[in-house]
Amino acid sequence: MSKYKPIEITPKEKAKQLIESVAFSTNQSIDYYDGIMKPLPTNIYHKECALAIVKEILQFMREDDDESETAYWANHPKSNFWVEVEREIKDYNP
Repeated sequence: MSKYKPIEITPKEKAKQLIESVAFSTNQSIDYYDGIMKPLPTNIYHKECALAIVKEILQFMREDDDESETAYWANHPKSNFWVEVEREIKDYNP
């Protein structure tokens, strides 16, 4: 039995979550359409930032495999998940 929880989010949902998390500042702005305070989008490089996050995760997995004799991450489902997230970010169009 694996000690890891199964992945409960799709790569597409995770890609959107990452892109949205880096696209907004911590500042709030009033949406004049409905009068509700919402995060103010300020990062025009949101896709590039999200890709950088995923590339760091994949790089960690590769380096961890290089330092061990087991190549644990090479065929791990979470590795495939992050490759799919990277593809979804590249294909993302809001």
